[in-house]
Amino acid sequence: MISIENYSGHRLEGILRVLWEALSADPISRSLFVRKALLDPNFDTLGTAVALDNGEVAGFGLAFVRGRPLEDAPMDADRGYITLL
Repeated sequence: MISIENYSGHRLEGILRVLWEALSADPISRSLFVRKALLDPNFDTLGTAVALDNGEVAGFGLAFVRGRPLEDAPMDADRGYITLL
């Protein structure tokens, strides 16, 4: 059975496994994922989708609306971004 839920910490290992398998040409380490995704000031679990197949992580999506502008860039809170799928 396939289900979708928002990110929670206990799914991190499964998400990393899926990313390692999917991004073999450009692998992402745990520390890079944590730094670039989870510690991003715009990260919100409502912008995540963890696909589960019988309780096991089978996919991951990350999207956000920028609540804090990039340095030296105009505010763009009227846009959303899918950064990982």
